[in-house]
Amino acid sequence: MMMNKPIFKSDELPMSEFKTLGLVKSGVLLIGSEDLQALLNGRRTDIKEFHDLQLGKSTVPRIDAKLSLFRNEEGKVELRMHPIYHQPDYPMELTDVEAEQLINGETTSIYREIKKPGEPDKVYLFEFDSETNEFIRTEPDKLVIPESINDESLTAAQKEKLRKGKEVELADGTRIRFTGVDSLPFRASKYALVASLLLDGGVSFILYKGIRALTGTKQAEKEAAYGQGYRNALEDLKKAEQEVEKKSAGVVKEKETIEETRGYTRSGRSR
Repeated sequence: MMMNKPIFKSDELPMSEFKTLGLVKSGVLLIGSEDLQALLNGRRTDIKEFHDLQLGKSTVPRIDAKLSLFRNEEGKVELRMHPIYHQPDYPMELTDVEAEQLINGETTSIYREIKKPGEPDKVYLFEFDSETNEFIRTEPDKLVIPESINDESLTAAQKEKLRKGKEVELADGTRIRFTGVDSLPFRASKYALVASLLLDGGVSFILYKGIRALTGTKQAEKEAAYGQGYRNALEDLKKAEQEVEKKSAGVVKEKETIEETRGYTRSGRSR
């Protein structure tokens, strides 16, 4: 998932907690791939509707909430619910005026450096989730910024703006900004984008669909409106996927050949 480094592994998922929420059937986790990737990357899922939940001694007929993962003090991964709060809890790092600007949509994010005596300096990006009525805090230094979007390389200045939650406009008119609120890591003026990232020493191409619109904008819904850069990047993505498939097939074939050679003598008897 673009811009957020993977934090959790799939074998760490608290399946018993997912089962309590009705999200496991026959040992299979019943959430979409995008929500799963969001969880593994330390992000939130889209909002979901749950019914007849047993919470302590009470049964809740219905609750709408987002989900995320966290690691407790013992290092165990647990599930956290983010329901719709009646009143938001203002972050102490922001003034009331700043918090209300986020709530009212006067600004989409606030980049804040926190300095405390005797402690390392920290930097946070604050946003407001209007769906859950909750403030979101992201650590920008932990984001993986794309090398290119829609076949256009990003400048150092553009990368820094994305890291700080600011809007960036590409040459083709596409506008994007990072967000920690949604399951996907950004809002954009286009419904779909292709990004390239440096991951594990190599370049990875990722196609994102279903991106939410920037505040006050409408998105192009047809692929023809995305521009040549998007189509070029999509072609690069397809070529990269084909290369991965070829390499995977080669590894399997080589493994089978080695096993056949090691497993039998010339007479055909097993060694």
